[in-house]
Amino acid sequence: MFMAAVIKVKKHFPKLPILFGGAGGFIPDTIAPQVWPKTAVTLAQI
Repeated sequence: MFMAAVIKVKKHFPKLPILFGGAGGFIPDTIAPQVWPKTAVTLAQI
């Protein structure tokens, strides 16, 4: 679901630089290490 949102935002605003970072809730031992690399790669490929 998160990746779908990233893709929609980038497709609707293709020239808008996207700055992303943690807004709290960082969970270094579970989901965060999986989500951040996928997000960066997805944005780079769009």
